[in-house]
Amino acid sequence: MDNKNFDVSELFLVGFNGTSVTEELKNYLDRFSFGGIILFSRNIRSFEQWNELAVSLQDIQKSKGKLPYLLAVDEEGGTVSRMPDDSATMPGARAIMETGDTHLAYTCATIIGDVLLTMGCNLNLAPVLDVNVNPLNPGIGIRSFANNSHQVTVFGTAFLRGMKDTGILACAKHFPGKGDILRDSHKTLPVCSCLRSQIEEVHLPPFISAIRENIPCVMTSHAKYPSVDPYNPGTLSPVILNDILRNELGFSGLILSDDMEMGAMRECGSIGENAYRAIMAGCDLLLICHTAELIEQAHTYLSDKLQTDNLFFNKCMEAYGRISELKTTLSWPCRIESFDMPVHATASAVAKHSIRIHKDELSLIPIPARFLESPILLCGAHFRSAVEVEIIGRTPYDIIDMHRGLTQSIPNIRLLSWDLSPDQAVAETVANHDFNQYRLIIVCANNAGLFPTQKNIIETILERAPERTIFVAVKNPEDIELFPQASSAVATYGYNKVNIEALINLLFGANHSAETG
Repeated sequence: MDNKNFDVSELFLVGFNGTSVTEELKNYLDRFSFGGIILFSRNIRSFEQWNELAVSLQDIQKSKGKLPYLLAVDEEGGTVSRMPDDSATMPGARAIMETGDTHLAYTCATIIGDVLLTMGCNLNLAPVLDVNVNPLNPGIGIRSFANNSHQVTVFGTAFLRGMKDTGILACAKHFPGKGDILRDSHKTLPVCSCLRSQIEEVHLPPFISAIRENIPCVMTSHAKYPSVDPYNPGTLSPVILNDILRNELGFSGLILSDDMEMGAMRECGSIGENAYRAIMAGCDLLLICHTAELIEQAHTYLSDKLQTDNLFFNKCMEAYGRISELKTTLSWPCRIESFDMPVHATASAVAKHSIRIHKDELSLIPIPARFLESPILLCGAHFRSAVEVEIIGRTPYDIIDMHRGLTQSIPNIRLLSWDLSPDQAVAETVANHDFNQYRLIIVCANNAGLFPTQKNIIETILERAPERTIFVAVKNPEDIELFPQASSAVATYGYNKVNIEALINLLFGANHSAETG
């Protein structure tokens, strides 16, 4: 193959809008030779529709006599899920680790792998192997198994073994680790201030274990690591990708970029320039997940480079060879008539075994039956995220749904909710609220450490009624440390439906028998 005959889109893994293969989409895919496609919640409405979409996409490849697409999703479980039914979403990495059961981590991964393969996908962009040592890290948090290297390594390895045993391709992310940053790379370019020795001792071991397990794919980090490469973020760094990942650690599989449309990359240059630098640094497959115009810009830029840059052409050929070799292991998906897999039972078991009572000084948990005779207030931030990868096209289970379910058997429960980052008017409304009318208050924090106004509101409530308030950290457990004045505190390690069901059962027990919404 020469420079003129090679289509550089073979190195692209792209996203699109829509839930079916329309004539317009088919024509678009026929124009290019994309190596892969990624599906988001915007593409998925039901399990049956998901399967039909996946099979239809692969039919395009089959009709052209080509190898299957790498058909990917981000199915980490927890807050990063593409499941069309929240009841089918496994709790996330941190919740799984909190069970203390590596076999359960393996089981969760096998179930996820089986579901994705049944749907027709062959690549799962998981597990997250970042060690979340910084509690103020906005983009990782409970997506990580733990805040220490050993637990991330042990549970991450169990998880990827489960996926491997189903046949789904796994992808470890985000190399060399995004656990010690203070900015979200979806919005801006983070900088990791770790020393080289800290990266080697804390952040690399989970990836080293994954490589020993022959993980097929590793995703790059859109963060800068000045102690390793003072000039380039991970995705664009030949030191990080070639010298360390390839040569020092011996990884021979596919290196995937994180989404090249993210804010961190916009600070580094145009989509075309960054795509070129990423491939030259060592990336094999470029994720461009949302915008057709940017896909075409990158394609045009790289196609021009192919004609004049022989070193770049050689890099592309090396990448294409690795992609093609991996694709030869893939099978074509089958259509299903209906979907029925026992996902919810395992998800519920994980949620039940992961939830933790951190304090209960006044014996409010479970809530005594006599308290239910008077009004109870459920209040707190909405169960949603400010992190793009967690919310793309998705309507999560929310505190409103929790309240709706509870009112079926506990009619005295009221609701007062606010946004992740409420404005001053909301703060004043809460400050003027009459909390004396409630026998008990349940207040939910969602990453309060990242949102000062949310933190202030919760402090107001705890000041008014410390002895009759149960504090719940529905996402990062570090929120509990922000409110030492709370006499009762619970961590759920996630706000998916199964996590909140576990919370309701913990708090209300036999007093609540209805579904949670």
